[in-house]
Amino acid sequence: MEYERRKTVRINKSLVARYSLDGMAWDMSHVRDFSEAGLQITTNKRFAAGEILRFRTKIPLEPFVWQELCGRVIDSTPFLARFNKPMYGTCITRIELIADDAQKTLLRNYVAWFLNAHRQSRYA
Repeated sequence: MEYERRKTVRINKSLVARYSLDGMAWDMSHVRDFSEAGLQITTNKRFAAGEILRFRTKIPLEPFVWQELCGRVIDSTPFLARFNKPMYGTCITRIELIADDAQKTLLRNYVAWFLNAHRQSRYA
């Protein structure tokens, strides 16, 4: 069993995202999973550990607002497709969030809402 590095609950929920190094040029992406402390996104290049990325995403609790967050790259590795072959130009980038209390609360509330909705739909 793989050691769980995160200290908060993560959910596997795909969300549309944009990311940028400089806040000027934004690339499209998607969130693979996230928690209030960090997330994984797909990127079109490999980033060095420690680089700071800005990103924007929308969450269902506030669907009309782009949430702008900032995070530190923990790891960025090529995405492996079928037969463990790297998919050219696609990396999985793990990010530790640098968020204020309001942003963490919003993410924590969304994770709780998602888990509750998922639990209720299983037993409906």
